[in-house]
Amino acid sequence: MDIPSSLIEDSFCWGLHSSGEFATKSATWLAHTTKPLSQPDWHFRWIWKIDTMPKIQIFLWQIFHYAIPMRGVLFRRGWNIDPVCPLCLNDIESMDHLFLECVISSRVLECAVHQGWISHSILDTSNNLCNRLQMIGS
Repeated sequence: MDIPSSLIEDSFCWGLHSSGEFATKSATWLAHTTKPLSQPDWHFRWIWKIDTMPKIQIFLWQIFHYAIPMRGVLFRRGWNIDPVCPLCLNDIESMDHLFLECVISSRVLECAVHQGWISHSILDTSNNLCNRLQMIGS
């Protein structure tokens, strides 16, 4: 499968104005609104309740927001980078590949399960990384 490459530059868009341009009037209305903006309930609030170091909570937050700069993502964004996983050289580096499918990380996960550090449900191959972590957090 080829990874699409695009030369489209990033741009800014203000979502509260029909033109997409920033308007102080809409920003003022936003700042003075008495009704909170409706946001869907985020299913991963459990991250902030885990008794662990804040850097682990932030790392999990980044995973669920797809904010970890994987080689495949960087390549699609136009970076001049080899998108192949540097550990196994078998597939494009994505979160699911790096944390679940790569032969190197699979060995680490199996060891962690064997030691009792993480649940065996993380090895369930029917779900992607976020779904597996959600099952553990629930």
